[in-house]
Amino acid sequence: PTDPPAPSPGDPGATVLLPPAGLKVLVEQREITLVPGGDPVSIEVHIFNLSRVVDAYSVSIDRGPQWLQVGAPEVRLLPGTAEKVPLTMNIPRGPLVFAQSVRLPIWVRSRANAAVGFQTWLDITVPIIESPVDVRLEPSLIRPRPGIDGVCQALVDNRAGNGPLKVVFSGSDPERGITFTFTPPVLDVPPGTQAGCRIRLRAPAPEPGQSL
Repeated sequence: PTDPPAPSPGDPGATVLLPPAGLKVLVEQREITLVPGGDPVSIEVHIFNLSRVVDAYSVSIDRGPQWLQVGAPEVRLLPGTAEKVPLTMNIPRGPLVFAQSVRLPIWVRSRANAAVGFQTWLDITVPIIESPVDVRLEPSLIRPRPGIDGVCQALVDNRAGNGPLKVVFSGSDPERGITFTFTPPVLDVPPGTQAGCRIRLRAPAPEPGQSL
């Protein structure tokens, strides 16, 4: 096979950490998106055995998060041969995984010589998954009277969401008689949590001899 080009010393995504004699690795795709509970995503790791011995190579991701599931077969190469190894990753259904971006090391290691290895980097993005916003009022029925405000709480539940929520509150009354005060008027709810907003309602007294 044609001798592949060596990684550029200035390329931060492809750094040979150990003696490269006999081993070269190419990874073209360095950014992937993984959806929790979605289909697995694979990238190809191109391994070149430039040594004079038959060697086996393992592909792994070191220090990966617990929510990441990784699978890659070990490849055995004759001298002067090359092969593409699929590195498959997915996030299985289970505990909530927050939206985030992480950079993880991909390692290719020689089985015949522990001193020979190659490291590169992979950027993984976990996107925000759109989910319904659950809001409930406690209590859901109040009876404000003139001079006595009604108070309730709006509880925003984001425990099933993997991304942050920004909730803006407003209120309206068809007769335009009740005024609303929200504390706070804008609520930031981190993923996997819930938060509340205090709502104060004030009803004005009717004019003498009139009902409202």
